[in-house]
Amino acid sequence: MIVMSMAMERRKIGPRLMGGAMARDRPYIVPAPAHGVSTTSECSAILEVRRDRTAGMTEPGKGILSVFSDSEFSIKYAGYNGSGAITGVVAAVVPAIVAYEIIPSGITYLFRSSDRIPGGILNAPVGYTRDYVDMHLDYGRANKLAVPVLMNHEGMALGGEKITSQHSKRVVIGPIGQELSAGNHKSPQTSHKHKQLVETYTTLSSSGMTLYYEVNGRVESIEAAFGDTIIVPAGIAHKARMHGKEPTFVTMTSTQDILGDKVIVPVDLERQAQSGGIKNIRGQ
Repeated sequence: MIVMSMAMERRKIGPRLMGGAMARDRPYIVPAPAHGVSTTSECSAILEVRRDRTAGMTEPGKGILSVFSDSEFSIKYAGYNGSGAITGVVAAVVPAIVAYEIIPSGITYLFRSSDRIPGGILNAPVGYTRDYVDMHLDYGRANKLAVPVLMNHEGMALGGEKITSQHSKRVVIGPIGQELSAGNHKSPQTSHKHKQLVETYTTLSSSGMTLYYEVNGRVESIEAAFGDTIIVPAGIAHKARMHGKEPTFVTMTSTQDILGDKVIVPVDLERQAQSGGIKNIRGQ
């Protein structure tokens, strides 16, 4: 239960915080590094941000590796079902057990789990082009790229594919504790919290994004600029406002089933922050 005190206020967070160098009662920003590599962990979620070529192997039982970028990249891979390359994509999903090499042309974001997560049936990477991501954001809802189960009769990605705007809606069926999606200013948002999962927002919009959240009886906000990632630990009521038509990529990571983990908060945190009104918030 979250209860708003009588002294509710909106507060913009000034300095950006590197790698979660603060108490976990608030969301925090991980800025993209000007050069080199930045790595941050939050519970079961690991974020790696880099500008250079990288290679590795996904581990059995560790779920999927989600990769996305502000510009096109290529991914070479080799697994027990063969090898190949996917070029000219802005997002990709790499299952276990696959060796990969990512050749970027900009900032690259890699999300994975540090803990075991059951499930997932993919056996080769899947890549998504920018035109595919943009096309499905035009529908006015989040564009799901990797989910535990099919929710809206989408087609299922089979692995080793480059999915473009010529394809109908296609999603990766991954482990029960992970999700990758994209949103923009058209994507509907609600005030909510998560019981166990870690949620992240990486805005690749020149207009950035705003996250409203509740902590210690107050509504606060945090502003993210292009390339920033906002990490939201479990249990924090929040609402995202994505600005601009460019994508903001969203990940969810948990050692438990993420289906049913979302708890709707029946108060609009954004409106409350802007109005300065007093309201009780109770997750249901």
